[in-house]
Amino acid sequence: MGCMEGNFTAVLGNIILKWKEKIDRTNYRATFVPEKIGTIDVDVECRNPVRRAEAQIPVTGEEVEPGKKFSASNFRSQKIGDSNKLMVDYVSSYGDDVTIVFTLSKEGEAKNKKFIAGYGRGTASVTFDCISLNLRGSYMVSWKAFKSTDKENPVTWSKVEDMVNVVC
Repeated sequence: MGCMEGNFTAVLGNIILKWKEKIDRTNYRATFVPEKIGTIDVDVECRNPVRRAEAQIPVTGEEVEPGKKFSASNFRSQKIGDSNKLMVDYVSSYGDDVTIVFTLSKEGEAKNKKFIAGYGRGTASVTFDCISLNLRGSYMVSWKAFKSTDKENPVTWSKVEDMVNVVC
């Protein structure tokens, strides 16, 4: 559009994603994370040069549970030779990454592995190699998810009934 000065607005239903955000360069980019499915109404009011543009952007995919920005399900393990692959499906509407920490534990001994989950839907997976980690016996596995900007307070975690048992 070649707008050097103006305002950008993006609205999804009754949710304002951006409201009259200032445009002050020709390579202006807007970033926003919609939290629901629908159509985003976009409006650009340019003052230099004087122009106006409107567009509608469809948002598709799966919604995160109401009130949550991150959810996970289907926690499972798969034995591959001397290793155990751990997986959990996720849906994230956070604008920044989420770190999922898988913890393999037995009698006070614990090993952690991390997976970085981006925006959208996917499957987080890590592999624990029994031989290289000198693991023997049966271990319980759990997971916790943290916003990458807050490593102290998890946004969600596995429940006791969802924990997975692996054998090395």
